[in-house]
This record gives sequence, C-alpha cells and structure tokens, in this order.
Amino acid sequence: MRRAKHGLLALGGLLLVLMMAEVLCRCFDVFVPPMLLAKDDAPVTEKPYSRRRQAHFAAENRSWANQGVPLRELGYRTSHTLATGTNGVVLLGDSFTAAREAPEGASYAELLQQVLAPTPVVNMGVGGSGLDNMNYQLRSFVDALRPRLVVCSVYAADLWRHEPDWLQMRNRPVARLEGGRINYVSACQALRHPFLYYHSRVYQMDNYLLRKSREQWASNFLTLGSLYRLNEALLGDMKSACDRHHARLMVMFIPSRTSLENGALVLKWTRPRALRRICSLYDIPLLDLTPRLQAKPSAYYKPGDVHFTEEGHRLAFVRLREFIAEHRLLEAPAE
Repeated sequence: MRRAKHGLLALGGLLLVLMMAEVLCRCFDVFVPPMLLAKDDAPVTEKPYSRRRQAHFAAENRSWANQGVPLRELGYRTSHTLATGTNGVVLLGDSFTAAREAPEGASYAELLQQVLAPTPVVNMGVGGSGLDNMNYQLRSFVDALRPRLVVCSVYAADLWRHEPDWLQMRNRPVARLEGGRINYVSACQALRHPFLYYHSRVYQMDNYLLRKSREQWASNFLTLGSLYRLNEALLGDMKSACDRHHARLMVMFIPSRTSLENGALVLKWTRPRALRRICSLYDIPLLDLTPRLQAKPSAYYKPGDVHFTEEGHRLAFVRLREFIAEHRLLEAPAE
C-alpha cells in the first residue's frame, strides 16, 4: 500500500511539473511553432504551408501539369518554370541546395547555371528535405520537366529525415515502406501522438529536440534495419523514374562540419558507406565531397552554422562540374 501511495505521489508530482512547464511555455512563448501541420496533403515547396495558397495551387495545377508556373513563386531559388526546365539539369536537395543564406549568384546551383547556359539548371532545393521528399518531388515534376540530368544532393541528416518537420511545420508527405513498396502519407497521418502534438508545446519542443539529436547520428547506424531498406527503396525508385524518362541520376554527398572537425574516428563512421553501397547497387554515380571539404572545414562552412560559405559553394560547384564532365552525364545515354 505504501509503495502504491509513493508511486501515485511521484506520478502526481511529474504531472504537476509538466503542467507548470506547459504554462510557462505558453506565458513566455518559449516554443511557438509557426503553424501546425494541416490534415491534408500539399506540394513539397520551400514556402511554409498555407491552406489557402496550396488549395489554389492544387486546383490550378494538378499534378504539376501547368508548365507555366513560375517556380520562384513556390519558394524555389530559380528563375525557371517547368517549361523552361525541359531537357536541363534538375537539382534536388535540402537547405544546402536551396542556399537561402548565400548571396544572389553565389550558390553552387547558380554558378553551375552560368557555366552550363543555355542548358537550364533548375534549383528545386527545399530546406529540411529528406530523401523521401526528394523522391516525392521527382515523382511530381519529372513528366513536366523531362530533365536530362537529376542531381540529388544529400546531406548526412537527409538520410534520417523521414519524419514530420517539427520546427518549420511544412506539410510534406512522409514515406513509409510497407510490403516492399513506398507509400506516402500526409505529415499529420505520420504523427505518433497527434492530440499531444496539436495541444502541447512541451511535447512539440521535446520532439523537435529529439529529432535534431537523431539527425546528428544519421550516418552512424544507417546500415541497420528499416532505415537502410527505406533509403535503398527511395533511391531505387528515383533511378527507375529517371530511366523511364531517359534521364541520368547522380548523387552528391555533403558531410556535416562536425564530422570533419572531430577527427578520423568520427569521420570513419560518417563517411557515406551505406549510401555508396546503395548507389553501387543501382549503378548511380556518387560524388563524395568529404575529401575536398576535409582540407579546410572552417573556410567552407559558416562559423556557428552548418551551411556553406561562398567558398564552400564554389568548391561544390567546381567538383560537381568536373564530375559531370568526367562521367559525361549530360551526353545522351547509349541505346
């Protein structure tokens, strides 16, 4: 009886602490997400979710059929529409590719466009994207764009991001591997505890911090279990989509600054061993930027930030240009 009483007191104390934390969060706006995940689907774009804007977009441009849509209006850092991107290079990626922090004309995508002109280079990078978001984008626009080359730029954490984006709350579809097939569900459907998510700021904050800590270990155990199988299926699906449209697919791996600065032991674990294995399985050319970036991380990454400096963007551009030329990726594939 005494143990049960003590247990109830402990539980009551814990609930009291959580309630006090919730009240403090709401009083002082300690953690206020920009918006909650909506319960319907929306296109994957750089802009935060807006029910009215996305409903209008879906009504006017079903399945990206309207090729005159200016991609910049959807938040992409590119001057192209779907029509002008035809037979060009399409860049998929996260915030390294979206390059919101880079001055105009200084991102690796814009530098590549200057060199390859008049071949269009369409930057469809979306901050916070995972490999599942990139595959969803490719599924959506490949019929309209008909690209000659698709470059999938993968940061270490992108291989882990198969969960809703807790902080930025964009309504992006989430991939699940069910019966060997990829199935996309809305971000709301992917929530484990939707009631707590929608009503508790403590829960939202805890999930955000947990998600960020998991991203730091994105590559360490990538060879294990369902995560590896999902990434293998996603890249296989992207390769199949490109093959059907006679396009080439390549992957560019961007290591984290932490892995480059913490010595050989960390670097050994964070090098894209699993990614290299998957690319080898599907015959996808893989460009690993680790050896070049390892020489001088402080020059290529911003201080106190995970993103590239202008010098980092230039290095990525140079290596990407060399890699495309070396593997003749813009040449027509042999029949």
